[in-house]
Amino acid sequence: MLAKERSVDMYKLSAYFVARTMSDLPLDLILPIVFLLVVYFMAGLRAEFATFLTSMLTIFLSILAAQGLGLVIGAALMDVKRATTLASIIIMTFMLAGGFFIQRVPFFMSWIRYLSFNYHSYRLLLKIQYGCTSASQHSTTPCKYPLIKELGLGHGGMEVGSMIAMDCSNEGHCDQRKPPYRRALAAVFLFIILVLLVILIIWLVLRPSQPRFYLQDTSISQLNLTVVAGDAATNLLTTVMQVTLSSRNPNDRVGIYYDKLAAFAAYKGQQITAATVLSAGYQGHNDVAVWSPYLYGASVPLAPYLAVSLDQDKAAGLVLVSVKVDGRLRWKVGTWISRHYHLQANCPAFVTIVNEKGNSPAFHFQQVSACTVNV
Repeated sequence: MLAKERSVDMYKLSAYFVARTMSDLPLDLILPIVFLLVVYFMAGLRAEFATFLTSMLTIFLSILAAQGLGLVIGAALMDVKRATTLASIIIMTFMLAGGFFIQRVPFFMSWIRYLSFNYHSYRLLLKIQYGCTSASQHSTTPCKYPLIKELGLGHGGMEVGSMIAMDCSNEGHCDQRKPPYRRALAAVFLFIILVLLVILIIWLVLRPSQPRFYLQDTSISQLNLTVVAGDAATNLLTTVMQVTLSSRNPNDRVGIYYDKLAAFAAYKGQQITAATVLSAGYQGHNDVAVWSPYLYGASVPLAPYLAVSLDQDKAAGLVLVSVKVDGRLRWKVGTWISRHYHLQANCPAFVTIVNEKGNSPAFHFQQVSACTVNV
């Protein structure tokens, strides 16, 4: 519905986002309010109306930030399974690096917490409950606890701004305590992890799948085996057949350039026809291409044991022939085109005798068969 209405410019995407957020907000806040009313006073937290109201607003802000992250993941992937998998990984990473379960996060991955709404929510709630105010500086306040002092609780502006914009921020006093070499190492690790994260996101978004080939029809009009007498008898096989192959691109965002394609037939691993060139070109998203080439093989030498096996198969009226495709392809994503990749497809076909005239029996196979594809 959204795509149809946006296609005719009924409204801006920002208007839809604001309307959806405002309409879902009452239902999204009912359960957190009930939970906070029960847990807040049960845990013996500060029984002040202003503190309770600020804690509730912090939880509301955390819910909005989590919704924003979920919308970003959903819009990027547009697939429920992939989005759920990526969201689980991100949320678990944010929880582990947020400082609630693990206080001593290794320095080379401590930067992740600044991207986590869990981290900013946790710090805001600590500041609300244990932050030193001007009226409590001369009393026994929790600010004297070493752990609370180490957190560097301030006025909370950085956390609020980060959760509103989901920006990546840092506090200056943390960098001042680190030696220069640790900052350099942290920068290197940050760059490496960011690159890996970008690669992971691109792979999850695109996730290119190799093309799928199908053998739809096979007709063998000539499959003659002759023996040439001499010092060493030579078995020669002449083959004339027509096949119908189809290829489907299963990707939603990746196109395929077929730069070179050739098809040939094989019997028990030995090629029995010459390679026939197939038309190359571009295959779009979820597009299908069909080829119906003739495959010819004139007087192809056949190994003695294969000649015996072929005679037995023809006598039984059932011959297994493999139709193989060999070529090169390139992936296309937007304006970017990848390098060449080698393509191999193997399509088995059990052909049976449909009529027999003299020494030239005709074989036919009419059943869609999936091919094994390697890229």
